[in-house]
Parts: sequence; C-alpha cells; structure tokens
Amino acid sequence: GVVTEYRYEAQTQRLIGIKTTRPALKDRPTLLQDLRYDYDPVGNILAIHNDAEATRFYRNQKIVPETTYRYDALYQLIEATGRESDKNSAQSANLPDLVSLTDGNQYVNYTRRYSYDRGGNLLKIQHTGASNYTTHITVSDTSNHGIQQQDGLTAADIRSQFDAAGNQQQLQPGQPLQWDARNQLQQVITVKREAGNSPNNDRESYLYGSDGMRIVKQSIQQNQTSKVVYLPGLELRTQHNNDKLTEDFQVITVGAAGRAQVRVLRWEHGKPNDIANNQLRYSFDNQIG
Repeated sequence: GVVTEYRYEAQTQRLIGIKTTRPALKDRPTLLQDLRYDYDPVGNILAIHNDAEATRFYRNQKIVPETTYRYDALYQLIEATGRESDKNSAQSANLPDLVSLTDGNQYVNYTRRYSYDRGGNLLKIQHTGASNYTTHITVSDTSNHGIQQQDGLTAADIRSQFDAAGNQQQLQPGQPLQWDARNQLQQVITVKREAGNSPNNDRESYLYGSDGMRIVKQSIQQNQTSKVVYLPGLELRTQHNNDKLTEDFQVITVGAAGRAQVRVLRWEHGKPNDIANNQLRYSFDNQIG
C-alpha cells in the first residue's frame, strides 16, 4: 500500500519532488516523505525541503527540515547546511555510533565547509554542529592523490601511500590494503598483530565475479567469522563464534517500486528474540538512490 510519486520539471526533466505515502491507520501519519528540490541554472541542487517533517525547536535552535548547498564559481561544493542528531560525533574511519530512535526531536543544525587547492583537490572539511571538528587532507606534490593528514606526513610522502595503479596502500595507519590484478580490493587487515598475512590478524576479504561485482565478503576476527554471499536478489549471511554457528539468515529482495525496494529478512538460525521472522522492510529513496 505504500506509494511513491516522482515529479519532474517539464523544461529540464530535473527531479523536483518525491512524495511517499501509506494507507491511513489509527495513530500513524500517512505521509512518509515529501521532498522538494531547488536547482541553480546549471543543475546543481541548492536546497532540499522535506515537507513531511515539522520545524522543531531544540537547544535554542530552530531546526528546519531542509538542507542547503552553496558552490563557488567552478561549481565546487563549498558549504552544506542541514540537521543532524545531537548525538553525532566526529566523523572518522570507524562505524558511526548507533542513534536512538526514541526521540526524533533531538536534532541540531550543522554547517560543513569545504576548501580546495587550485587543482580542485579537496584540502579541508570543517564541520560545525553536534561536534565541531576539522579534517585536513594532504595532497601529493606530483599527483592528485591525497589522504587524511597524519603526524609528520608531507606532500612528498604521499607517493609511497599508493601503488603504480593509484590504489591506496593503507586504509589508515596499521591497516594495509591488498589489491588483485584487476585493481579490485582483495583484502584489508583491520587489526594487525603480526607481520604479513598471519592468521592472527583480523581481516576482511572479498571475491568478485567476472563482471567485477562483489560476490563474497568474509570478515575474520580472533573468535568470530562472518560471511556474506551476494546473489541476484539474495544475500546469504552467516556468523560463527569459533566453530559454532551463531547466526544464519537471508536478505531477499522480493520487489521494487520505482527505485525503492522491498526486502525480507529470514532467519534459519540465531534469530534475535524481539524480532519476528520473515521481516518485511520497505525502503524509499531520494535523488541519490
């Protein structure tokens, strides 16, 4: 019963609206999202408004459900504003913290600013919001390769951080990356305890099909192994603790509506206690997907 409608500008065929609704039931809203898009003359998005959300007030701030974007004369993004959870911390290579869904009112405004060199290489990201932080990027003096700034790292050192094909050699210090002959990521050492490919190292490895699409992802830690096999419309996921199977479930894509997806989560083993089996999950999208 969920319906998503897309609206386009007649002259340019640019997407100007996405509206998603569901059937009315007691004590739940029917409107899930109502996005409106504003563009500049060359097609860059200037603002996204979500009329399905209300304007809120929190921590002496007016929190409007919209994002805005500003560009320089070269159409490089130099500023973005919007809202974020007040629990958000500084962005890093680690997975973000879980955000509580019990209170949807705890938003704060944020602003992100971007700086570039004369070649268009990103040099700095400055974030002001729930957490204030600045990320600096060091760019090579002989190419456009760049990595997040580290202690003592200079522009002349960047060359050693990439191979001859331009593949980055470390995710971050102590986490080497390995690539296959097709320049596809083959393995990353997430925790390095011994030199080389020691079995005592935590690692994540990948296999690909002839079309270059990933078909297997395996994560190995000291006491835990997880594996995902990707098939058309199906993901097979297993997890072992030492040699004991702790979880076995499938993610099945059963249909699509526009660019949205309906997925089924089916557990064969290790189902969480508070979740019913054969979970239906409907996801809707924005202009990115």
